[in-house]
Amino acid sequence: MDGPSLPLAGLTRRWEDAALRRGARWFGIACACLPLLDLLDGHSVIDAVLAGLATGSWPGVPLRVWGLLAWVIAAAVAAARLLAWLAPGPRAWLFAGCALLHGGYAIASGSRLPALAAMACFAYSFVVLQGARETWPEGHPAAPRR
Repeated sequence: MDGPSLPLAGLTRRWEDAALRRGARWFGIACACLPLLDLLDGHSVIDAVLAGLATGSWPGVPLRVWGLLAWVIAAAVAAARLLAWLAPGPRAWLFAGCALLHGGYAIASGSRLPALAAMACFAYSFVVLQGARETWPEGHPAAPRR
């Protein structure tokens, strides 16, 4: 028998798809984590929202900051979708490029806790994506080489 049986191949594909979606989701969270937490801290958004809730008024945060927060979230969602769409080779390059950019941003901004959270999300995403890669049947072009 050359490859796995049809039911086994279908099960393998479902596992790979689920692991790829989970890895892409955590990749998106990792992409958003550092800039989002940096924006929230740098513009005191949490303090402004809490003060607005206490007084019953709209938070005193400029519209520009809300736009930046929305842009960061949209960019992270787009990066996660792109990662899930790409083939394994380009996916690794995108992952490495984003992780390096976030590492450089963390060094330049000096934000330690958000950087730690982002790198933990990148690490978890990497492990899950490696698990997705391991589910390919033996002999498939995307399967890991032994």
